[in-house]
Amino acid sequence: MQHDDDLWEEFIKQCLNKPEMMGVLLEHTVGNPDPLYIVNTVPNGLEIPRLRDRLVNIITDYGTETSLRHGCNDILNLKELCAPHHSFSLFIFYFYLFFNFI
Repeated sequence: MQHDDDLWEEFIKQCLNKPEMMGVLLEHTVGNPDPLYIVNTVPNGLEIPRLRDRLVNIITDYGTETSLRHGCNDILNLKELCAPHHSFSLFIFYFYLFFNFI
């Protein structure tokens, strides 16, 4: 996905008076642009179909992304602990255990 702020801004402007398009935009924002920014641009009174479900998905996706980042950080920290004293195969074993218990 391209991170072109001007292009996103224009796309958001085009969706402002089209409730279904604004809903689709909310449904498919992953990282860029910020979903909160899109929510704040929605005009008062614009009824977006399935808005509640789409907002729940945004929050769930954010939680998943946060969890993955924490997991990756834990793995990288584990690798740093294992590297001086153990082989890389032991790191892979810990990696396997970690993701099987998530």
